[in-house]
Amino acid sequence: MELASLRKHTKAGISVWRFIYDEESLMHYAVGGEVLKVIPCDDRNHLRKVFENFKRYGYAEKLPSKQMWLDDPWASQLPATMQQELELLSA
Repeated sequence: MELASLRKHTKAGISVWRFIYDEESLMHYAVGGEVLKVIPCDDRNHLRKVFENFKRYGYAEKLPSKQMWLDDPWASQLPATMQQELELLSA
């Protein structure tokens, strides 16, 4: 059963970690990363410490939305209002 998940933008893409409890084996795990890894945890408190540690490294429950901007608005042939509309569409 998945208890929580965290995400982070990395150079390779999006790194996702899932924090789970396996009822069959009565074990807690953190699973994920760019290269799939498994971190076994002794109990729920240990899993919570691993979760909080990932948050300190910039992982979050939701990815922040990236705002796109024109590289050089002065180089564009479009009027300023159209540039703004395009920026809003790309967000």
